[in-house]
Amino acid sequence: MAGLGKTKLARTLYNDESVIKHFELRIWVTEPVVFHLSEVLKMIISYVKTNDVKHDYGCLDLTMMLQEMLKGKKYLLVLDDFWDVKNSDIWDTLKSRLTSGAHGSKILITSCKINVARSVRWMTTTYHLQQLSTDDCWSIIKEKAFSSPQSRASENPEMVKIAKDLARKCCGLPLAARILAYILASKTKESEWDFIQECFKTRKHSKYHTQIYPALKLSYDHLPSSALKQCFLIDNIFLLPYLSGRIYDMQ
Repeated sequence: MAGLGKTKLARTLYNDESVIKHFELRIWVTEPVVFHLSEVLKMIISYVKTNDVKHDYGCLDLTMMLQEMLKGKKYLLVLDDFWDVKNSDIWDTLKSRLTSGAHGSKILITSCKINVARSVRWMTTTYHLQQLSTDDCWSIIKEKAFSSPQSRASENPEMVKIAKDLARKCCGLPLAARILAYILASKTKESEWDFIQECFKTRKHSKYHTQIYPALKLSYDHLPSSALKQCFLIDNIFLLPYLSGRIYDMQ
C-alpha cells in the first residue's frame, strides 16, 4: 500500500552506520519512468561514476563497466519503488550483470506490487509492511501537532478529540499521519482544526483515495505560498501522464 513507509524504511537501513561500515559500496536507484535493462544499468553506474556513462552505450558496454565497477566489492544495491512486472526475465538478466561483486553483497527492492516480489525469483526473503495501529498514528500526530510552543491544543479537549479522530482516519498509514501532523501544527484555532477534520471525511472513492489522497490534498492546500503551488502545477504538466497510469492502476 502506498504511504506505508517502504522507501523510508529502506532509506533508514541504507544510511545506518553499521550498514555503511559493512558495505564497501552503496547504490540507490529509483525506478525509471520506462523500465529498460539498459536504463537501469546506466542509473546504477551513474550513481557511482557520474561522468563516465555515455548516452550511446549499449547493454554490452554498460555490463562491462558495471562488472568492473563492482568487481571484488561488497555492495548494497537498493532498487526503490519498482513497479514493472511485464517481463520477469528482466530480473534474472539484471542479476546476471551483478555477479562480479564480493560474497555478501545484497540487493534490496521495494515495491507496491506483490507481483514484483513474486517475479524476482532469486530473492530469498519478502517482507510485507503492515499498517500502523491507531495508537501509533496518534503518537505521530501528537508528537508534532502538540509540540509547538505557541500551541495550546493539548489543553483543549475538543482539539485533542479532533486529532484522535484524524488518527483513526489515517488507516494506519504513517505518511498520512505525518502530513496531518504538520498541517495541524501550523494551525492554532479550534475552528481551523474543525475545517481540516471536515476535509478529511471519508468519501465514496477508491480505497487509496480515502486513505492517502485527502492528506496529500490538504498538504497542497496549506502550502505557505502561492509560488510553491505554482511549482506543483508546472510539475503536474510533465508528470500527469506518468502518474495517471499509476493512479488508475491503484484504483
